[in-house]
Amino acid sequence: MNICSTHQALHDEFEFIRKLSFKNGYPIAFVESVIRRQLNLVYEPREIKPPKPETDIVVLRIPYYGNPTHIYGKRVTIAVAAQYPLKQVRVVYDITARIGHNFTTKDKIPTEFRSGVVYEATCPVCNEKYIGQTCRHLKTRINEHLSYQKRVMPSLTQPHGTATNTTVQPQKLIVNSTFHMITRSQSRMNQQLLNQRKLLAKLSTILTREKKLRMYPITLK
Repeated sequence: MNICSTHQALHDEFEFIRKLSFKNGYPIAFVESVIRRQLNLVYEPREIKPPKPETDIVVLRIPYYGNPTHIYGKRVTIAVAAQYPLKQVRVVYDITARIGHNFTTKDKIPTEFRSGVVYEATCPVCNEKYIGQTCRHLKTRINEHLSYQKRVMPSLTQPHGTATNTTVQPQKLIVNSTFHMITRSQSRMNQQLLNQRKLLAKLSTILTREKKLRMYPITLK
């Protein structure tokens, strides 16, 4: 379809299109509908509708208790729509008791295998406290203390041929600001922890005793 400057030229153009379409086998009704649709676009433009005001969505979380919860949600939605037309309420039903709360996702880590802990030991003789921190497993750090005990403790605390009996109190272990008690047991693991308690109880006074024993030899009775 060519652009026409006058109505007569437009009429002649339509007649030419009708004859050409008829010769090519197009139905007359189809050709007329196409011409009518194009004329409507030119002489009757579409009505521009004003944009609808945007509505804000408000999420309302309601504990779910069955049918009363659905009734309450509908009443709130109707009341908000009447008072605040630009607000749209989306009701979300929340359930406090979920099945996933009854399952643990991770196994509980034993205290001796935790990392990044702060541990505390109290001497049963002078009540001095020793506080240490390690980024590795607590068991690994205490084994290092035990290795140091084998090299240093016998030469500092007991002379040759002298034996002393001391009662070691259970030591406190601070893990994430929580106190945990280490108790005796017949198992191999708890027996090792008992040895570690003996070490930690003496480490707090080892440095001061080392200086005193070097300057003033003392005979233990």
